[in-house]
Amino acid sequence: MTAPVLVRSACAALFASALCLAVLPGCSNSSPTKAEKNDPKGDQKPGEQKPGDPKPGDPKPGDPKPGDPPTLLKKIEPAAEQVVDAFIKDFLAGNAKADSLSMNFLKMVGKPVILESDKAKGYSADKAVSWLRSVSMGRFFSLSLDRQQGGDAVYCRGALQGHPGNYSIRLVKEAGTWKVDLLVLSSAVWQGKTTPGSADDAFQEFAVTAFIEAMADSNAMPNDDRPASIAATMTPALRAAWGPPFEDDKRGGRDYSPAHLNVRANKLGGGTNTFTVTRLTKGPSQTPEYTVVLTRPAGNKTLSVKLVKGTNPGEWLVNEVSEKG
Repeated sequence: MTAPVLVRSACAALFASALCLAVLPGCSNSSPTKAEKNDPKGDQKPGEQKPGDPKPGDPKPGDPKPGDPPTLLKKIEPAAEQVVDAFIKDFLAGNAKADSLSMNFLKMVGKPVILESDKAKGYSADKAVSWLRSVSMGRFFSLSLDRQQGGDAVYCRGALQGHPGNYSIRLVKEAGTWKVDLLVLSSAVWQGKTTPGSADDAFQEFAVTAFIEAMADSNAMPNDDRPASIAATMTPALRAAWGPPFEDDKRGGRDYSPAHLNVRANKLGGGTNTFTVTRLTKGPSQTPEYTVVLTRPAGNKTLSVKLVKGTNPGEWLVNEVSEKG
């Protein structure tokens, strides 16, 4: 009797153990590891977002950050297009207003200042309007076909009608409104064409060509008005070096002498018919430097021109000019 009882007891114990393993997982000695508890992929459905995964629309490595300046030229926006067309129409009719100009350009063409209220502002609106009317007198423009934008800056180029030469205009967005930041008329014609690409490269090239156009002009702008456009393309240090101001110039708010600037410009660029511009440096880390070849009846002249960044969008200023060869 003893043996059968022992067998029945053993069988009952085995049956209870098997039932515990099959039905009660808590009876098992194996438990999920910490990694298994924290890993949701076992429960993840197809297409479901996992914790830590990038969300749709999140920036990718190398994507432009908010506020980064545009790096490529683009088609001019409609608001800027309207300002360009309105300014050219008013300018040619002799009706351009001082408030169409940026503060920087107003302070170049709105001189000399005489009234104390104008001295406090740094410009005379009446003088700026007089300058615009004088420069526009007897001039006609073709449609500007070369219009490009880079961020909050726009440039336009076109040909003069009834007179050999070109005109160049740069605009900037100032307090949300497009303003003319530079205007140059010139009998010296640039023999080149901008290749769409980097906005910085394009506006640097524009700065060099506008400087040469202003400096080498012989008769597209009145002789007394041309120095303001030349000065607007240069750093304060360079225009002071080229045209050391007289006391009357200083009293009128100028940091250069228009008479001296004209003499230096005529000596360096006088007689220029056409010119070419070639970039020497590459990459944003290097100071932009260009070789300029002036074609003149008296013989060609080669210049080296270096730039620095201005304060306005798209503004680059000539900082150094030297003759080569």
